[in-house]
Amino acid sequence: MKNIISLSTSLLLISFFLSCDDFIEKDISKKNVMILSPPDGYVTNSLTQTFWWQEIDGAEQYNLQVVRPNFSSVQQLVLDTTTSGNKFNYSFLPGIYQWRIRAINNGSVTAYSVHSFRIDSTLDLSTQIITLNSPVDFFVTNDSDITFTWSSLYNATQYRFQLLDSNGVSVLLDSLTANQTLGLILSEGSNQWQVRAENNISVSPFTTRIISIDQTAPIEPTPVLPVNGDTTANPVSLSWESDISSVGDSVLIFSDSLLNNLSASAYTANSTYSFNASLINKFYYWRLKSIDSAGNQSGYSSTFKFYVQ
Repeated sequence: MKNIISLSTSLLLISFFLSCDDFIEKDISKKNVMILSPPDGYVTNSLTQTFWWQEIDGAEQYNLQVVRPNFSSVQQLVLDTTTSGNKFNYSFLPGIYQWRIRAINNGSVTAYSVHSFRIDSTLDLSTQIITLNSPVDFFVTNDSDITFTWSSLYNATQYRFQLLDSNGVSVLLDSLTANQTLGLILSEGSNQWQVRAENNISVSPFTTRIISIDQTAPIEPTPVLPVNGDTTANPVSLSWESDISSVGDSVLIFSDSLLNNLSASAYTANSTYSFNASLINKFYYWRLKSIDSAGNQSGYSSTFKFYVQ
């Protein structure tokens, strides 16, 4: 009997410790971030650099820092940012730089990995790349008032901004500016936008992104189960149908027909919800609302009721 109890206890302990892996952060303090690019001692006249490193298992974010000329004798902190990805673009002035990267999670950090690079000056913009800052690529919004921003390029005297149709064929707007920002009111639909740097002897290639303005609300969702007025056991499995443009639905459950007393609410990307009624032998009332990726909200669905037995 003792052996049976001991085995049972052991299995419970094993199960507990295995489940702990779901919420205990991995210790990454003894790991090192492997830098892929730019290599140490890199010399280039490309003003825009892509920092690239190998991802570390267990890392949630990476802290990237760049200084001039090096961390032993810092004259300027150029960049100090945190990112969840393993690539980061940035445009520099000519000069000598040192950069470092470390991985972070809630429980630990790695040591910094450090590389140096030098950027030489050039008037030739033909090999330079403009870094677009905002909006992000494939941005979807219901706000038509958009501010476009990009990073400056050394030796550029002006920037050409173009707005194109969704296929990138027709140029709808061609504008020259000395600034790194431009505000526009866009119509509903998708557009490509692109920017290049120019001076009196050369131009850079265009850097392009896509933006979509969506101001059309999704159609109201339709409750399916329980059937309106149906009697059901507790807990109650609710299901419904949503517009194809919906990315999530709010479900609201009330204990009165006037919809004053909220019993439960949830937001879910699934078209189902399990409701555990606190009181049985009574009616509950529920309705839904959908939201799309641009932030547009539908109206409320019809209100259905069900009786919990």
